[in-house]
Amino acid sequence: KMKFYRLILLILFYHTKRIHAICSNVYKTCGNCSIDPDCFWCLDPPGCMDIAQNCFNKYETVNQVDILDENDPKVANQQQIYPKKVSMNLIPGQEEIIDFVVTQFKEYPVDLYFLVDLSWSMRGARDNIAIQGENIVRGIRKITKDLKVGFGSFIEKNVPPFTSVISQFNCPMGTTNCSNPYSFYHQMNLQKLSPNTFRERIQSAPLGGNVDEPEASFDALGQAMTCHKEIGWRKNSRKIILLTTDGDFHFALDGKLLGLLEPNDGQCHLNSLGYFTEEKVMDYPSISQIDAIARSGSYIVIFAVTSQYYDVYHHLSKQIKGSTVASLEKDATNIVEIVKELYEKVTTTVEVSLKNVKPRESNYTVKILANCNGEYEETKVCNNIDIDTPISFKAIVTLEECFTGTKTFQISVLGVPKSMTVELKSQCNCDCESHNGTLSKECGFNGVFQCGTCYCHGGFMGESCECESNFTVEEQNEACLDPNSSKEEESKICSSRGKCICGECECSKSFYGTYCQCDDLSCPMNVEGEICSNNGKCVCNQCKCESKWEGLNCGCSKENSFCVSPFNGKECSGNGNCECNEKCSCREEFGGKFCQILPQTSDSCSLLKECMEKKLFEDDFEVELNKECSVFQIVYVTQNELKTRLEGDLCVLTRKDGCVYEFRTTLTKDTNSLIVYALEDKEERCRFYGVNYMLISLSTVIGTIVLGLLGILIYKLYIMHQDKREYERFLALKQNQKFALNENALYKNPISKFQNPTYLPSRPSN
Repeated sequence: KMKFYRLILLILFYHTKRIHAICSNVYKTCGNCSIDPDCFWCLDPPGCMDIAQNCFNKYETVNQVDILDENDPKVANQQQIYPKKVSMNLIPGQEEIIDFVVTQFKEYPVDLYFLVDLSWSMRGARDNIAIQGENIVRGIRKITKDLKVGFGSFIEKNVPPFTSVISQFNCPMGTTNCSNPYSFYHQMNLQKLSPNTFRERIQSAPLGGNVDEPEASFDALGQAMTCHKEIGWRKNSRKIILLTTDGDFHFALDGKLLGLLEPNDGQCHLNSLGYFTEEKVMDYPSISQIDAIARSGSYIVIFAVTSQYYDVYHHLSKQIKGSTVASLEKDATNIVEIVKELYEKVTTTVEVSLKNVKPRESNYTVKILANCNGEYEETKVCNNIDIDTPISFKAIVTLEECFTGTKTFQISVLGVPKSMTVELKSQCNCDCESHNGTLSKECGFNGVFQCGTCYCHGGFMGESCECESNFTVEEQNEACLDPNSSKEEESKICSSRGKCICGECECSKSFYGTYCQCDDLSCPMNVEGEICSNNGKCVCNQCKCESKWEGLNCGCSKENSFCVSPFNGKECSGNGNCECNEKCSCREEFGGKFCQILPQTSDSCSLLKECMEKKLFEDDFEVELNKECSVFQIVYVTQNELKTRLEGDLCVLTRKDGCVYEFRTTLTKDTNSLIVYALEDKEERCRFYGVNYMLISLSTVIGTIVLGLLGILIYKLYIMHQDKREYERFLALKQNQKFALNENALYKNPISKFQNPTYLPSRPSN
């Protein structure tokens, strides 16, 4: 547990040491120092310090956020979004919060533009849209009286092969009142007109036809959103486009099939009659173009399409911000329910979005939090919000790195042209760094005083520009670097423990030496945290040990009493070295606490063999004259006690004459003394006296070899006897065999005859 705490403290020490080195050695100005969250600029003593260091006068750098609204805050509840303009001056690495409020007002201006597909397949739907449009206008005016309604239509680019060069072929044969196809026709400006007038204008619009299935929806949608003046869009209104169709849509690159190679420029191109003039010149807009235009103008696009193409427009709505899709009956009888449902959804939903914030290109990030249900959470959308209910939001802005100039981004409300503009600057310089070049009193009028530090003029140097020198500051600081320091410390002036004044170190309190490299508190400690283990004095980072102690922290005793082996009285049994009078460091082949375990055995019995044989079997042996045999004590016990009752290692050894004797060894835990237990009865000490095990072993080996050779000889004789008998039998058979001269005795006739036992020969008839 103590080692774990020491490891944690060591990690924290080196982490703090690394941060301190970065702050003090890398950052030389207040601005550079302040952008690091682990550092701060100190005015007294001056310089960049880490957050764990003490400072008498700390320079404070804080984020600056100012609301620049021209309106008085008292009328904030009369605005769609408040505040409308904010200025931020941020420090890199720190985040700042902007609180803003969004309110959906009931009496908010609404511009509703009907964009209707008037191809021949929509002939039934056109009349119903005209009739139901009257109800739509009445329904929206119940929510807001400030409503303007406009109307435009589309069919297809009048270019083969999407349309026929023979106009009669674009509509069914025999059809009357079928106009030429067009990609967009703006028929009625946004205006406050009566429901009856709106119905009459739509019913009077002529139908047209084309050859292919998709329509020029994107041409019409792009022109309806870009032609602000021609359509009559108001600057401060909720802009809604209701696009109704029963067909698919063309988009960018489809125009190449018509030979239209010029990309759509996303600009307004309407003539005085309201027709799109570039339909035969430009390609269709792309989906991203439509999305960008809808975002910039805060348009709400409602796709009311038949069920056949619902999935197509559903996927399209996911790629166009602020758009939605609804299923339209073939005859458009449900158009009123669609508009009513979607308009209520729009007016009860508060959604904000970010503009001009590009994550890969920006030097900052913005995170939006919304208080939809009493607590803030990370979202940009609040649903089911009552009209005139303010919703609180938070924008958390984090500056990642410094940049020059001012960057601007907007927080806008979906479907509303109102937005909040945020001007962002980076605060990478300290105010104290600005000066007019006036010589300062703090610098002896030999330099400029900035942020607590003197920047000396030529010919002067030092903390207060008090040193006259022809050398540069770098050369003077180099004189304060310890040439004997390690690579990690070589860049530290005065060992970071003092100040370099005129090329000499002026050390802080408790430090001394030419380079302030010495102190009397940084010497090695023992595990209890005692400097030099209380067995010496700390002098210039090193322990000066007392006469009886040694080691880096004076924790090692010069005595070796704890390493003397109780087995033979030698240091580590003569098989190792004593380390710090605490433990034996054994040679590779030895083991045990005192290196008493020999390599060919797993115990220490053999180490005591010589002494035990002398003590047990030599009556005239004097222990006092043999130091090796006097280090352990012998206690005599009975045979039963030796076998069962006593603890320790049981040793069974054999003398040269074959005598087998036993004893048991025990090492005491408190005094490390060795006690040997041997048999008290001298007659029992040598239980198998006179048996020569070497002779028995040799005899057994020789007997085994002789028996083996004898067995081989008997087997060989048996084989020879059998061979002789077989040969004699062969000669006898050869002599008795008789056959003709040209007759082969080994020949056998290859023909074999068999008779069927069930065969009966036929009898002759009478």
